Amino acid sequence: MTSTDTSVVIQVTIRTFDGKSRPMDIDTTDTVFNVTTIMSKQIERKPEDLMMVFDGCILEDEKRIQDCGIRRGSQVNLIQRYKNHKPSSLKRQNSYLMR
Repeated sequence: MTSTDTSVVIQVTIRTFDGKSRPMDIDTTDTVFNVTTIMSKQIERKPEDLMMVFDGCILEDEKRIQDCGIRRGSQVNLIQRYKNHKPSSLKRQNSYLMR
């Protein structure tokens, strides 16, 4: 295991589409989809109807939190996915996350 695979729990703020902010402890090795699933239960929505946005970029479900640049104290937005927006078509533009 490399140092980038080390599990660390950090607290971030999740801002939901209804304007509410919620503190959340997340493991940096969790995937974006796992965190979205946890939040979906709290706001009573299906995880596939939601997507996370950080630093102006839509986060890919399979990425790990630590690979998205999210750090302790970061604010992440949880927004509703448009019905016609397929997850496979989501692309980040001008993002370091696409490397």
